[in-house]
Amino acid sequence: MIFAKINLPKTPFISMDILTLLTCCSTLTTSTSLRQLAIIAQAIFSMTGRVTMRGISRWTSEDGSYRTVQRFFATRLPWAELKIKFFAAHLFNADHEYILAGDETVIGKAGRETFGVNRFFSSLKGKVIRGLGFMVLSVVDTVERKSYPLLVEQRIKEKSVKNEAKKGKKKKRARQKGRPCGSRNQDKREFKPSSEMKQLNEMVQILCQSLRQFVTVKYLTLDGHFGNNQAVLLARQNELELISKLRRDAVLFEKYEGEQAKRGAKRKYQ
Repeated sequence: MIFAKINLPKTPFISMDILTLLTCCSTLTTSTSLRQLAIIAQAIFSMTGRVTMRGISRWTSEDGSYRTVQRFFATRLPWAELKIKFFAAHLFNADHEYILAGDETVIGKAGRETFGVNRFFSSLKGKVIRGLGFMVLSVVDTVERKSYPLLVEQRIKEKSVKNEAKKGKKKKRARQKGRPCGSRNQDKREFKPSSEMKQLNEMVQILCQSLRQFVTVKYLTLDGHFGNNQAVLLARQNELELISKLRRDAVLFEKYEGEQAKRGAKRKYQ
């Protein structure tokens, strides 16, 4: 997309198309932040390679200095509300059907000073890499087959207490197959979220609360990593139906609807 640059007095070279599009967000933030966002957006659209604050400042005009770019990203903005407002004003079509889609994305990052740097699995490279992990929730237009990311949060891996306790100890013999002796049945209807599932649940609640003011969302799409009972409970808590792929270790049995034997326990599954 090419934007026409117009030189206005006492203003930077900002595309008027970008400023016009951002006017719908004027009630959510200050005019200074919107003007800085327009400058940075135009630079990101124009530049090539990896996007960094230093690189953005080199592709902007005099008013988009490196210090200005740093100041903008240090400002706390309601990004979720801004994106939803922009989506409702320019991209939403009342005649189309929309669903929620969530997935994790990983960006490679070296060094140790960046907050949240850890080892994450990258599906593009097919292996675990060192970098940053982000959970992304998007709204998918089922008619135009387009995805609009609306909510992005960084994933922070917590240190496992079990792994730390195992350090310095000899490896134990592998547990035998089958159910451990003395284990009891668990309530499959109880929602016990992990840290990852808890973060996803909070993101879904925030997005559904804002989207359902102008669009009906019925389905939540997640990849095979979330093809489990806890993800189903998460979707139902938010009045959604889960669309996912079952894990490779999932074992399913159909209910037995035939005649029962006169003696012995009743058959539950085929």
